[in-house]
Parts: sequence; C-alpha cells; structure tokens
Amino acid sequence: MENSTNNSDQDTKKPVAGGFQRLMQKLGFSGEKIEITTVSAAELEKKMKSSRSLVLLDVREERELNDRLGHIKGILNIPVWHLKNRINELDDKKENDIVIVCRSGARAVKAAKTLKIAGFPNVDILSGGMMEWNRHLASR
Repeated sequence: MENSTNNSDQDTKKPVAGGFQRLMQKLGFSGEKIEITTVSAAELEKKMKSSRSLVLLDVREERELNDRLGHIKGILNIPVWHLKNRINELDDKKENDIVIVCRSGARAVKAAKTLKIAGFPNVDILSGGMMEWNRHLASR
C-alpha cells in the first residue's frame, strides 16, 4: 500500500491533527497547552477548612472509595471514564474551586483537562492523590 501525504500539510510544516486534536479544535481550543495546577495535601486541608464552596471531585471507581486508601469526607464521585457523559452534574459548580482526587494523580490530570476544556476555570488536582493525602494525615 502506497503511503500518500497531503502537500498542504508539508507546505505549512504543521503536523496532521489526530482525532483528539481535531476534537479540541472543534471545541474551540487552538492547540495551546492546558495548564493543570496542583495542591498539596496540606494546602487542600487548609482549603477544606476555609472554603464552603470547595468541590472535591473523586474520579476513582466507586468500589475504590472504600478500599484501604478510603476517601475524603464530602466528595462527589464521578469516575474519570464517565466524566464527559456526566459533566452536566457539575454545571452549578462551574465557578467553584474544584480539587480533583484519585489514587495517585494520573486520572486526576485527565479529569482536570476534561473540565478545563469544558470551561471550568478553577480546577486543581491533589498532588499524589489519596496516597499522599493518607501520608499527610499519618504525619500530623
């Protein structure tokens, strides 16, 4: 099978956008990087004490909430794989500070990107996830 290229792509020297990139462009993102910020467990604890409007979004599977790592009291649980389909559940919290929690941080990054793309401006992730949260609690 012959490998063909689009001359217009070669002329502009821009990479051909993949499916995700095309979707991002359709949603109005021009390819700029999405900034994801983190909070430490100590910072989150302070936020929890000082903010009534803070949303803790745990993106782990429901069965993980009661495993050895447990969960933070008052969380909203929407597993990361369901977030796009359930994002409307967060519509009334769009301007709130949202901290995303998962086991170690990887799924939280994916969820944070999803929320940022959907127009949620105040999104952080818990650095180190529940693993770090439990270390923090144990060190107090």
